[in-house]
Amino acid sequence: AEYMGDGDEACDGDDGDGSASDDGSDASAGYQASSKVGRELERLANMVPTVVGSGLFLGLSMANHSCCPNAAVEFEANSCAVSLVTLRSAPADTELRITYVDEELDFFERTSIFAEYGFVCDCKRCAARA
Repeated sequence: AEYMGDGDEACDGDDGDGSASDDGSDASAGYQASSKVGRELERLANMVPTVVGSGLFLGLSMANHSCCPNAAVEFEANSCAVSLVTLRSAPADTELRITYVDEELDFFERTSIFAEYGFVCDCKRCAARA
């Protein structure tokens, strides 16, 4: 997993304006959303090692999302093992949260991807923009 930084600096910064379309056309906004989803799917596919088979990781599938995660998923090379690793120190009672999307996406790109899945993010980074 890649992580840039060592704290909340990615969570406290500006997400950019990320406006979808200047012409107001629905077709343009739909195309951009599809393109963003495609890029996100490609990014996720590149994170997973090439293996023949599949796995269901019940415990890991319960990890909640944050746009400023404190944990990441790591796939072990040449194995079907997966680990949840912390990105920075956290008190013992802190919930570990992973990101479901690329952290570098701006607020509008992230919410566009989430909308495709009927998901509304309530992390502190998105709550600051709402």
